[in-house]
Amino acid sequence: MLADLQQLFDAVESHLKAQFPDVALIGWAPEIEDSMPLPAILLYVGALRPGTDPGTGQPPINIVIELRVVGDPTEPNAEAAMWALAARLIKVLHHQTWGLPVTMAELESDGFHPDGMRPDLDGYSVIAAEWKHEFDLGPPEWAFEDTSGTTVDFDIQPRHTEADYELRSG
Repeated sequence: MLADLQQLFDAVESHLKAQFPDVALIGWAPEIEDSMPLPAILLYVGALRPGTDPGTGQPPINIVIELRVVGDPTEPNAEAAMWALAARLIKVLHHQTWGLPVTMAELESDGFHPDGMRPDLDGYSVIAAEWKHEFDLGPPEWAFEDTSGTTVDFDIQPRHTEADYELRSG
């Protein structure tokens, strides 16, 4: 159970900052003005969708997180450096839970790919990827913890068997 989305945002950002101290900027949807320090790893929420209901009254959430590796296309070997950073990110994202009660990170099937979808990043080299997690948000609504240790089993059988019926012709 996550208390709120900020808990996930903070965990992802702090983990990436610890793993990539050589990256000048790592942040969630930062304001991009005339320029930004590069290389950068920019994070965005791509989607929030309903998840698998746990039956506790907590809303189940599937979150899609978008990541963009941003570099300066005028730097020598910029593209190779960005793809090398993307490969390192795949390793860091693999089965990641950020120490939180979320499902393991699942990288979308198209993996890392060149991206030109954000107009605010025109003029930069951009490689994008998406991954998703599922989690339950907030405390359970069901306030009663099962402390009985009792399990109730039901055995449902038909009232009648084939032997109870008579076959008639005619």
